Amino acid sequence: MAKRAKPNQLHDEFVKKQLSNKEAAQDFIRQFLPPDMVQKFDLTSIELDKTSYITPKLAKYFSDLVWLCRYKETQVRVAFLVEHKSSPVQHPHLQLLRYMLEVWERNLKDEKPLLLIVPIVFYHGDDKWQRRPMVEYFAGIDSSFEQYVPQFDYELIDLSEYEDKDIIEFKIGLLKNVLLALRYGRDADYMRENFGLFFIEIDDYIETELGKDFLQTMLVYLLKSSEFSDLEIDIMIGQIPSSLKNKIMTSYDYLMEAVEERADRKAAKRVEERAEKEKTEVIRKARLKGATVEFIADIVSLSTEKVRSILDELGIE
Repeated sequence: MAKRAKPNQLHDEFVKKQLSNKEAAQDFIRQFLPPDMVQKFDLTSIELDKTSYITPKLAKYFSDLVWLCRYKETQVRVAFLVEHKSSPVQHPHLQLLRYMLEVWERNLKDEKPLLLIVPIVFYHGDDKWQRRPMVEYFAGIDSSFEQYVPQFDYELIDLSEYEDKDIIEFKIGLLKNVLLALRYGRDADYMRENFGLFFIEIDDYIETELGKDFLQTMLVYLLKSSEFSDLEIDIMIGQIPSSLKNKIMTSYDYLMEAVEERADRKAAKRVEERAEKEKTEVIRKARLKGATVEFIADIVSLSTEKVRSILDELGIE
C-alpha cells in the first residue's frame, strides 16, 4: 500500500520539482502572465534563483520558487508563491509584503540593487480565492487616508477557475498534466476512475530525460497523495494507454525498489542506533557497579579507548 505523505510538503515538492524546469517555467509565464508583460521579458535569459526567501513565519502560508528574468537592461524576480492551505489566505497582501521585504533586505545586505518582484500566487485549493485590494482590509476609511495604505498587486492563478477541458487545451507541454494532478491529487475517488488523464499527450516526451523524470515525479506525487492498495494501483495503471504502460511500469517498479531500499536502510540504521544505546547503558551500569574498563570492553566487544570515550561523554570516571 502506498504511504500517505504530509499534504503540504508533498504538494510543495511536486510544484517546485516541475516548475524548476526552465521549459515549464517559460510555458507557465507565457500562459498565465499578462501578454504585455510577457513580451517585455527575455524568457531565454530565465534562470533559477536557488535561494528561498520564505521565513519560518511565512512557511505556514507559502512555499516559493524564484526565477530571475531579464527585462530591458535589468533583471526581475518572478516569484512563484505556492499557497498550500486547503482554503484561501484571508489577507494575502500582508504575507506577500513580508516576503518582498525579505527579498529586498537581502538585496541591501548583499549591497545589490533592489530587484523588482512579480509575485505569483499559485493556488490549487478547493474553494475559490476571493481577491480584493489591500485598501479594503481597512474598513471605514475614506479616500483621503488611502495614500497611507501600501498599494501593490499580485498575479493569481486559481485552478478552480478552469475547467478540465481548458487545461487540456493549454499549449504548455507537460505542465498541463501537472495542473491536472494538482487539481485532483487529493481526490482518491477521482484518481481511481481517471488515472489515465494525468498522462495524456506525453508521447513526444517519453523518451527524453524530461519525460522520464516527469513520469517518476508524477507517480510519486499521485500515489503518495492518497492510500491505494496494490490491486487498486494495478487497475489505475491499466487505464494508461498501452504505448506508455511499459514506461510507466518501469518507472513504478524502479520507484518501489528505491522506496524499499530506503526503508531497509532506515530500519538497519534504527537497529544499529538501538544496539549502540543498549551498549552505552551496559557500560554505564557496569562502571557504576565497579567493573574495570578492560572488563567492560571485553563484555561489549569494544576497544578500551572507545569505552573510555563513552564514559567521558557520560561524565563517569
